Amino acid sequence: MHEITAGDIENFLGQYKGWSRRSFFKRLRPFFAYGIRHRMVAENPMSFLTPPDVPSAKKTVYTARQLATLLHRADESHPDMLASIALSAFGFLRTAEMIRLYSSEDALRWEDIDQRNNRIHIREKVGKATRRAVGNERFVPATDTLKHWLTPVLQEEGFVIPWLHSEFSKRWRKFCAEMGIKPIPNGLRRSAISHALAGDPALAVGQVARWAGSSEATVKKHYLELLDEQEGRDWFAMDKSLADLTLSRKSPDIVLSE
Repeated sequence: MHEITAGDIENFLGQYKGWSRRSFFKRLRPFFAYGIRHRMVAENPMSFLTPPDVPSAKKTVYTARQLATLLHRADESHPDMLASIALSAFGFLRTAEMIRLYSSEDALRWEDIDQRNNRIHIREKVGKATRRAVGNERFVPATDTLKHWLTPVLQEEGFVIPWLHSEFSKRWRKFCAEMGIKPIPNGLRRSAISHALAGDPALAVGQVARWAGSSEATVKKHYLELLDEQEGRDWFAMDKSLADLTLSRKSPDIVLSE
């Protein structure tokens, strides 16, 4: 570790762009901070580097029709995709909270789904590292809609998503391509936040932010998309019967992701 210079790290980060570069930068900082604390290195090379900028994300969401399509296809022929769709679309979970980048990392487990109290426990080690004063642990309501789609694949223990991020991404892109739907990074989570706020005007941004493990400012800046109130209600009531109805409508939804 002591032989790694700031230039080496800069060259490594230069292989990546956008959010990928930012993500690696954020993961390397605690690694070298650990080295400093344990005197493995004399100085922290990360202190010589500036956090990389990332392009502003376009506010896009999936439509109810697209969600119905994803759920139907997963339920019929891709049950391995069903849990990730349901937990993101109805539980506000981040991809990184469900899927491990490395085998040594932790992620959501079936044991974290508290059926007795109808909630999902996002443990401190699983929740995305933020600057929130309350920490990264949180509880997300397990609504009837979420439980409806999780029931066919529910297990007693183990990782909800058994694959690492590279394998899951490959499967997810192939799955979306089969239906002609353009993948949106963390798009189901973004859609869940926007549809929740649209479907219940009395619901405070702060409450949704707590469920999502974000700040109000972050939700307003990066996730909030103005939608019709009925769209929001339909999204969170999307059981199989409503999914059938949504797909049978003659007038297609506006595809906001394209």
